[in-house]
Amino acid sequence: FPPNVLPHIFEPFFTTKPPGEGTGLGLSVSLGIVEQHSGTLVAENRRPGGGGGGARFILTLPSAPAVAGGGTVSPESASSASGNGELTPTNGTRSAARTVLLIDDEAPIRLALRRYFERTGWTVEESPNGEAGLAKLVAAPPHGYTLILTDLKMPRVSGVEVHDQLEVLRPDLFARLVIMSGDVGSPEAVALRARTTRPLIEKPFELAELAAVIRNLTRP
Repeated sequence: FPPNVLPHIFEPFFTTKPPGEGTGLGLSVSLGIVEQHSGTLVAENRRPGGGGGGARFILTLPSAPAVAGGGTVSPESASSASGNGELTPTNGTRSAARTVLLIDDEAPIRLALRRYFERTGWTVEESPNGEAGLAKLVAAPPHGYTLILTDLKMPRVSGVEVHDQLEVLRPDLFARLVIMSGDVGSPEAVALRARTTRPLIEKPFELAELAAVIRNLTRP
């Protein structure tokens, strides 16, 4: 990998491929899966500076610890015990300071974004479709989410419907909504952009772009 590429290869949506030829999610999702099992995944060039010779990926996973009475602890249990849930308060309540709801029907995208937010100290909730996302939003306490990220195109209940329902039912949360779309030139995206005050960002996006949108949205 070139020196300017190697530090970014595990970032969600980072890709060196031309537009339309890659999502930039493969390595990010792979890292997310490994970290869910309390492992590590690193990449390095076989030669300094990436001058030929290829690259090497090093994956490490912990051995399953023995438990009383024989058997082993499942990776999920080991992950929980190792402190991966440290962003959740010990009393089981949700941190109201920095909580994001991810609404997207594509699990790899949710996983990649979850990893990004959790690594930067956010509490993350997910909904696999607009219907489930709306249910969470309607039932949420006042100002219960710092940020809401929803995909535009989803089956049954689309991001447009999430936008319109939220504006009417929960104006306190509507101000925290950001819409994502893989096709900002689609008729749905163009029509929504013409009438909304909410940010609409195009997938794949750079994390710096997402961070700038969040800063703008959450500033006092």
